[in-house]
Amino acid sequence: MYDYENTLVKVEVLNHLFMFDKGKIKILLFKNEVDPYKGYWFLPKGILLQEETIEEAATEIMEKYIGLDSIHFTINHAFSAPNRIPTERVLAVTTIGFVDGVTLSLKQEETKYDYSWFPIESLPKMVYDHSKIAGKAIQDLKRILSSFSNMRQLFPSDFTLPELQRAYEEVYQETLDRRNFRKKIMTLDVIEETGENNMGESGRPAKLYRFKENIEGKTFL
Repeated sequence: MYDYENTLVKVEVLNHLFMFDKGKIKILLFKNEVDPYKGYWFLPKGILLQEETIEEAATEIMEKYIGLDSIHFTINHAFSAPNRIPTERVLAVTTIGFVDGVTLSLKQEETKYDYSWFPIESLPKMVYDHSKIAGKAIQDLKRILSSFSNMRQLFPSDFTLPELQRAYEEVYQETLDRRNFRKKIMTLDVIEETGENNMGESGRPAKLYRFKENIEGKTFL
């Protein structure tokens, strides 16, 4: 017989929101202002309500924290260690979403919360098991962002090839040969020129690109 009185009480939804900024893939974290772990950082979080899905909860969490209500989140992983939060039994379900800088600047609202964007290779001290949880999501980026459909969420339009290459170097944590990268991207036929130019890293005009519409199922790997 099952002991139904000894069941889970809470399910916590933890969001991982990533963006590409100044050559770095960064994750959004919020500063904890109370004890325990005062001054540490945490992932955007909320308790799953009985009448909502995990995806709905993830959207509401981001609207609560920074006013963004249009981010698409996908479920990534679950963490069920009985003592992950010492004072109560809480199952954590994590999600992953992406935002580009233009959307962020246009739609983000003022917030009372203290937050910052951290490069994925240099995370600060985090509350409870959030460092472990964030580490798992960052590891999964290699699989998730190999899909050009997902990478398009970081680059919806107007990017240079060096910017795109830098993003993949961040994901794979390795330096990619410029000529080989360009050849591979062009062979896969997933991007097209916008007809516009931008000032490149060398100070010379660089062509701007965007992802094509029909790239479902195509991957960088």
